[in-house]
Amino acid sequence: MLAISASWPLTYEELADAGLGEPAGEAWAQGAAALQDLRHEIDGEPGWMLCLVSGRPAVVVAEPVWQATVETGRRAPGGQDPLAAVGFPRLPADTDTPWVIPADTRRVDLDGGSWGPGT
Repeated sequence: MLAISASWPLTYEELADAGLGEPAGEAWAQGAAALQDLRHEIDGEPGWMLCLVSGRPAVVVAEPVWQATVETGRRAPGGQDPLAAVGFPRLPADTDTPWVIPADTRRVDLDGGSWGPGT
């Protein structure tokens, strides 16, 4: 297991309690983040991506939203890593679910990319 913060074990407990799935493989580091792909417990439901960035709350992003974020970053000039370009998802201040970005979200706050903060 890749450890980035003391909140990692708590995050796994919260994921299990919320029914968001089980790890689909090993966690990995990508830039400033630790990432973990999660498979949903119910067939046909989208998976999730757990994103941990030091100093920030954990964020769990629905797979369709994660893929759209990565695809946006692939348009970066010069072959830059997509997430290095757009940054990593972060939670908006006004959210009522402090660590989940659902599949039906229309906006994702991003932080830390070379393109600067944005949505």
